[in-house]
Amino acid sequence: MPSYVIRNFRIAAGLEESEFGGWIFQDSDLYKWLEAVAFSLSHHPDPELEELADGAIALIGQAYMKMAI
Repeated sequence: MPSYVIRNFRIAAGLEESEFGGWIFQDSDLYKWLEAVAFSLSHHPDPELEELADGAIALIGQAYMKMAI
């Protein structure tokens, strides 16, 4: 089963129009991934991974801001 976590955040942020997919609780997968990335970056700097994480963080922020309106 594919993960729809990024697509769901993009929908919530208003960046895509579609139906939400997957399990209702799967947003926690992205949060746990970010936690793991933060730990990894604290020990092994990686600019590409940091940029990817920054994009995910920005997407989460956009989704939360859209939902707050």
